[in-house]
Amino acid sequence: MSRYLSSFIVASMAVGVACEPARPVHPSGVVSSASSKVRLLKEPARVTALEVPASPDGCLSIAYTLQQPDGERADVVVEVDAQGDGSFQRVTQAGSTDHEGLLARSTSPEGVTHRFLWNRAVDVRAATSVNVRVSA
Repeated sequence: MSRYLSSFIVASMAVGVACEPARPVHPSGVVSSASSKVRLLKEPARVTALEVPASPDGCLSIAYTLQQPDGERADVVVEVDAQGDGSFQRVTQAGSTDHEGLLARSTSPEGVTHRFLWNRAVDVRAATSVNVRVSA
């Protein structure tokens, strides 16, 4: 799972929660009013413009776009639900010289298009219809 997705989950849990920041206690028992520096979490990358061709071919070229306001790189997960029951499993990547992997993919505020080659024959050999999910 991408570190951006984990950061987003942590950040969303803290939104709207009113609490007082922790104050360090000096060994003498005096409470200090100084607080620790706050580190802002980066916004997670978003997957847009997903294109999965409808084809029984053994390998399928999946195209998608990654957007992230700061241009931070993102890890991507491609999954398939072959049964239609909402149970997704990671797909098998096919070897390719003109497609990309899934780690540290480039992003931009406008979006950067990527292509992933899925070895469909390994994951869903006899399926005629499947659900594909791409997340960052």
